[in-house]
Order: sequence, then C-alpha cells, then structure tokens
Amino acid sequence: MRLIGSVNSEREARNLAAWLTAEGVDTHVEPDEKGFEIWIRHEDQLRQAREELNRFQANPDDPRYSQAHSRAAEIERERNRRQKNYAKNVVHGPRRTAATHSSPLTILLIAISGVVALMTNFGEVPTDKLVRNKAYQAMAFGFTEGDAAKKILAENNDRPDAIPVRLASIWRGEVWRLLTPMFIHFGTMHIIFNMVMLFQLGRMVEIRFGTVWLGAIVLLAAAFSNLAQGLVPQSLQGSPPALFGDMMITLFGGMSGVVYGLFGFIWIKSVIDPPSRMFVTPSTVVIMIGWMLLCMSPFADTLGLRVANWAHGVGLVTGMAIAWVATMLFQRGKVQ
Repeated sequence: MRLIGSVNSEREARNLAAWLTAEGVDTHVEPDEKGFEIWIRHEDQLRQAREELNRFQANPDDPRYSQAHSRAAEIERERNRRQKNYAKNVVHGPRRTAATHSSPLTILLIAISGVVALMTNFGEVPTDKLVRNKAYQAMAFGFTEGDAAKKILAENNDRPDAIPVRLASIWRGEVWRLLTPMFIHFGTMHIIFNMVMLFQLGRMVEIRFGTVWLGAIVLLAAAFSNLAQGLVPQSLQGSPPALFGDMMITLFGGMSGVVYGLFGFIWIKSVIDPPSRMFVTPSTVVIMIGWMLLCMSPFADTLGLRVANWAHGVGLVTGMAIAWVATMLFQRGKVQ
C-alpha cells in the first residue's frame, strides 16, 4: 500500500475514496491525529491517485465527488460478486506458507545456492581440488584453460592481473559469470549467514515491491559487485585469476554483494521514503556496517578473514543508488 496524502474531514475522505474507486483506483482510508489518510493498494496507480488528490483538494465541494458513491458501491458489489464466483471455481491444493507464496524469487535464490553448495562440497575442500570441480569452473567469475590460457597470458606478459586476462571469460561471451559467483560459497557458516540475511532482506523487498523489483536489485548488485571484485588490482584486495597448471580461475564468490545491495536499498528507503514502510533496526545497521569495516581493516588478516571487500562495498552502494533514484523518480511523478 502507498500513502498519497490526507484530508481533514471524514466526509471529504469518503467522497474522495468513492471517486477514486469509481475511477478504478483501489483505495483505503485510515484516520489519524490530524484527519484521514488516503492509501492506495497498487503502486502502478500512484501517479493517477496523486493527480486526483490534487484536483480534489483544489475543489472538494465539486458535486461529482458526492455523486460518485453510487458508482463506487456498484463497483464494490461487482467486485464481491466476481470474488464469490472465483472462490466457487477454485480447487484448493496443498497449503503453501506465506513466505513461499509471496517471495518466490527469494526462495529460488536460496534453493539454487543450496544446490550449488552441494555440488561444490560447500567449498570445504583443498583449493587444488575445488578448482577442478566442474560446477565451480562453470560459475566462477573467470575460467580459462589449455591453449586459450597460454595465449591470453602470453599476450599480456604473463600477468594474470591484466584486465584482458581477468575479463577473458566475459569477453568470450560467458556473460553469466557476472552473476553466477553469487551462488558459490566457501564453508557452511558462509552460506548460512548469507542465506539467513537473504531470506530476511529479500522477502522484505519482494513482498513490498514485488518479484520484478527484487530481481532488478539482485541482478544489478550481483553484476556490479562481482565486476568490481574481479577488476580491482590485487594490491587493493581485488581478485585476479589464480594459476593452476594450464588453468586460470578466479577464486571469489558468495551472496554477500547481493545481501549488502538489499540492505543498502532498504536502509535508504527507510530514511528518505518513510511511506514505503521499509525498515531496518539500528542494530542491523551497526552489524552490517561494522562487519564490512572490520573486513576492510588490517585486523582481518590477523583474524584469518578472507573477504571480497569490493563486492560488499559496491553491492551496498548499488542498492543505495537504486533506492535513491527510484524514490526521486516516484516523487517527481516520472514512474507510476
């Protein structure tokens, strides 16, 4: 639901709600301390509803508003009739939980991550064995072997850190590698933490904004965070391909870039767009930002933490940027 504004009296609220309903806008009225709030149920009707509210506030005594009650009542009766007919024809199957029903993409991402974890032994094998795992090879950010690896290295003075070497797989057309590293994890704690956070944050976005919005955030956060981690120089904690005989393969992965992207989106939304009803607790902010800063600090090496810091940071910034741009466009009426 989306708050579009408020009116002073109950009569005005009922007249406006009747008019909006007659115009096809599904409306809900809630009293508050100063009057009555007008909410709409569907984001795609936001622009129309705000325009109607502005016209109403300019002339609330226009007879068309008081005369709209009969049309609104007829629409409501027709809606109830259709709902009853629909209910008669529905065959109820096994009951599904609200989490699965309302957040299919979140559940799908978790399921794929679990399958990949099983296929790669949760990443809990020696590195020389992991890099020979076919599933890992197929989803790593970069993987080149044999003559192709020798050729690209020779052309770049045997420097795995060179940009053409890092992007060799992508430039061959294997663009899925911009996304698939998010499904790779290194240890049970790694995947458990990421999946718990994905379940909480992903569901919040998907239930509130829908599967398409969640999909867009996931795709952008994954692509930008993986690209950053794969391109930043090794001296700045980037991840160039590692050499194993005649094989070059990139050794990073995880859903953390996406998780930080979702966190950044929700965090900014909660600050600049309160009507969106997105919310993160102060303790969550402290934990997420504190963990990211700890992993970037010199103490990370002392604690034995091997973290894709660029993926975290770029994922966070991507999510924040999406939230800011989307909110600005909505407020200017450019996105319905």
